Amino acid sequence: MEDEVTTHERRGHWKIIPISAVTKGEKILDSVWAMRKKRCIGTGEVRKYNAILNAHCGQQVHGVNYWETFAPVVKWTTIRLIMILMNDS
Repeated sequence: MEDEVTTHERRGHWKIIPISAVTKGEKILDSVWAMRKKRCIGTGEVRKYNAILNAHCGQQVHGVNYWETFAPVVKWTTIRLIMILMNDS
């Protein structure tokens, strides 16, 4: 969790604003931690713990709390499969 917060701060994804500086009527978004265990394929043993901090999506308003959207990540195996299928045609 510390690594996740440090990475966001280093990349400038947010800035810390004291609650006293938030104007009246301004909505402060809740956040949600998503925790996962990454495992080795062969043995199934845990090789890494992953913590991701997300803003509560149901509370966000486009143009107010966020301005961009991102496409989902594609695995390299999927890209390779598509390339193989394209070469067979």
